[in-house]
Amino acid sequence: MLSRLLGRVLRGRSATENKLIWNQKTVAFAPVNIDLRSPAFASMERIPASHVGSAAGGNLSPALEWTGLPPGTKELALIIEDGDAALPFAFVHAIAVGITPELNGLPVGALSSASRGLVTLGRNSFGSTTYSGPSPLRGHGPHRYSFQLLALDRALYFESPPNRTQLLRAMAGAVIGRGRLDGVHERP
Repeated sequence: MLSRLLGRVLRGRSATENKLIWNQKTVAFAPVNIDLRSPAFASMERIPASHVGSAAGGNLSPALEWTGLPPGTKELALIIEDGDAALPFAFVHAIAVGITPELNGLPVGALSSASRGLVTLGRNSFGSTTYSGPSPLRGHGPHRYSFQLLALDRALYFESPPNRTQLLRAMAGAVIGRGRLDGVHERP
């Protein structure tokens, strides 16, 4: 009940699109040349319950597929953010680095802590190193969840799981392509 009241009070307040990593200087000028999609949902469609937060769903990261990596790609980085969160910043739901360009996608659950070496997980806004599915405040309205895949011309190295700020710093001058898929989730 309190969550729903808070969601209604904060309705219309959000970080906005310009806070996404997609629009940061390190990333914004890279060409949009990667086609990113999921067999679970199309762009701007509802994210199925199996992929939303554990309060309302299965909390499994969706399968992702991509094509169109630019020549010279050495590594891929993926960040999932909610730019509609009632915060002054985009809320990070997952960070994955160390994705080899030989892959053309990730299976369901690949962003869990048991990722079987497909990715190296960074820290989300909860401080954990795993996928945390969509779970907006009840009554806050629909939220867009932006799955952003970035092609890098060099490998990134981190001594510990990176957060969003560390990822942005490490990617400076390395982003040579990008692709994006937005899904929607709302908790009435």
